[in-house]
Amino acid sequence: MTKVSPKDIQQAIGKKILHNKAILASYRLDTAKPAVQLPDWRERLIEIYADHISQATDFMMLRDWCDQFTSVLISEDLSIRLAIEQVKVCQDAVETIMIEEAKYNALSYTDFYSVIKDFNSLANQAGLYLSECYITHYVKKYNEFEQLVKELSTPIVQISDQIAIIPIIGTLDEERADSLIETALYEGRSLGVRTMLIDLSGVPIVDTMVAGILVNLNEALSVIGIQVILSGIRPELAQKLVQLNINFRSIHTFATLYRAIQFLKKAN
Repeated sequence: MTKVSPKDIQQAIGKKILHNKAILASYRLDTAKPAVQLPDWRERLIEIYADHISQATDFMMLRDWCDQFTSVLISEDLSIRLAIEQVKVCQDAVETIMIEEAKYNALSYTDFYSVIKDFNSLANQAGLYLSECYITHYVKKYNEFEQLVKELSTPIVQISDQIAIIPIIGTLDEERADSLIETALYEGRSLGVRTMLIDLSGVPIVDTMVAGILVNLNEALSVIGIQVILSGIRPELAQKLVQLNINFRSIHTFATLYRAIQFLKKAN
């Protein structure tokens, strides 16, 4: 029997893996797992494994697979554990082919160790890429969600060419205050309004910090030529502002949003 070189055996292993990729992709497949087309993802990973074994390709295709798969997992709110399981299962499935071919071709222990070591290095790298990509996509999704929350917590409604309303609901903290001022400045300038009506009807507590935020907001908008009007100033709120010695004389204030809008209609 003619002795086959380790390189030829590696190529033979790669071809056999590709030929059986559909079968290997179903190896220990749990049908109860989430419907994210696991066999398709497995097949692609097995193809990458086969290419690396037979052609010693670099890790770029593996990196792309990890990036795409973890992106899907994040979008479906699935754990990274699922991804790691697929890498391990595919690794075990491919190793069965490698062992069979090594035995059939009487591959020496030294040559087999070299081949299996290189493959395990690839599989281990997959685990590292998965962790890195999953964290990247998770942080991106979190930041997008945080930005959406900020936008929803500070909505701005344009009611005419010159007037916009910002209804504030809930507690105002330092972070939300920064978002309020940033949104008011950016949207006010972008919309080209001359008056910004801030409705406080949904703010349960007004303390020194909140009052300071309103003063800062008024000063910031004044710089770009936008007038601030406050509505939703309840009697207890007005009394609290007096106790805090907050001077709103330069700002028009109204008990209700309706009265503020009626005032603006007459003024315009």
